[in-house]
Amino acid sequence: MKKSLLVGAALAAAVAASADVVWKFSPEAVNLARNTVCTPTGNGWTLTQAQKRAEFFSKDMVEIKPDGKYFIRLKVREISPKARLWVVTKNYNADGREFNPTSVDADAKALGFLGSYAHEGATEVKVRDIEKWAPIKRRAMLAFDAKQDDSDLPNSNYYAIKSIAPDGTVTLGKPLRRGYRAGTMVRRHFENGPYDSLIFTTMGADFQVFRRDISGVSEKGREFGKWLRGTAKVRVGIQVEGGDIEIAEFFVSEIAQ
Repeated sequence: MKKSLLVGAALAAAVAASADVVWKFSPEAVNLARNTVCTPTGNGWTLTQAQKRAEFFSKDMVEIKPDGKYFIRLKVREISPKARLWVVTKNYNADGREFNPTSVDADAKALGFLGSYAHEGATEVKVRDIEKWAPIKRRAMLAFDAKQDDSDLPNSNYYAIKSIAPDGTVTLGKPLRRGYRAGTMVRRHFENGPYDSLIFTTMGADFQVFRRDISGVSEKGREFGKWLRGTAKVRVGIQVEGGDIEIAEFFVSEIAQ
């Protein structure tokens, strides 16, 4: 038993020694959301919410290597019972444009084509082949200018699907920002939150350590343990609801290969 513990400790030390910290939390290193207060303590910093949610994101972007291996480590405890915490990222492509998980969470089995011209300002479009789509219960989006090989991902050119009529008429949540010709390929996307959520947890009164390993960038769109497809940089952040927390450490490391 002692031998296995020593081996485990040695392995953990070896991993730590071969990892470079690429971003580390401090109040000066983040942009605090409105009504979020960060106060130093003997152990770290408290994060206090004046209203519903406390939130911050890193000021600097973390550059992501397509084949790189990373881990996020957080040591934290609750101050208020029932506090809930998310570690999230804002994701950016190589051009520095931000995109969200919905733009890559594509349903490859739900492709179709516009049956007629869809004019700017329209809230209804006719979609051919939509009868082949499997019914789903979760909220979904209709993405325009889709590609069969997914080369359009991330595709942020989407609109909420309010309803689908038997004749293939799709009612959209908002008017089209521009027109689309007949034959334009469309695809169903699954709706997600605005940020990629890497850790979600509740906490106890004592400090706990949470870690998430991320290896490479997804080729499919969205996969567990990978960055979203198209990710070149991220801003790392924390969201807290239900109470206040205390952070002892929070950082992102790249594992040497």
